[in-house]
Amino acid sequence: MGNNIVSGLSGVQIGVALAALAALVIVAVWWFRRRRPVVHPPDSVFAKVQEQQEVLWQDVPLTIVFDYEPYLKETARHRVNVHTVQRDAAGAFSLVGYCHDLRSDRVFLSHSIRGDVLVEKTGDACEFGAWLERLRAGEFSAPA
Repeated sequence: MGNNIVSGLSGVQIGVALAALAALVIVAVWWFRRRRPVVHPPDSVFAKVQEQQEVLWQDVPLTIVFDYEPYLKETARHRVNVHTVQRDAAGAFSLVGYCHDLRSDRVFLSHSIRGDVLVEKTGDACEFGAWLERLRAGEFSAPA
């Protein structure tokens, strides 16, 4: 028989070599498939939609509670720290903020808000349009 490298290795050494090779393959696959930051080209649909958003209010987050009914889903109550209110080109309003119930930043469309908006800070409850007017007037801002 010839001098074969494999014939001189024990079963443990072959197992360790195969495990090391598998680890190397896993690292290589991970390296080439890792997530890269998303960069939207200026002509993308997302970039165009964001350009059309008009920020109506942006300030220190204000905690509000409201009932929200997304399309084809059940109504659920959400507690949100709103930091931005914006309007799109079609005139639809949306709230951007951290949702305590979903534990992430979310966008809530005003036409899916059901009932009154409750401001935790003051305990005031009013419909969305009145709340937005009071918010833009600075009624809920912290005293200077």
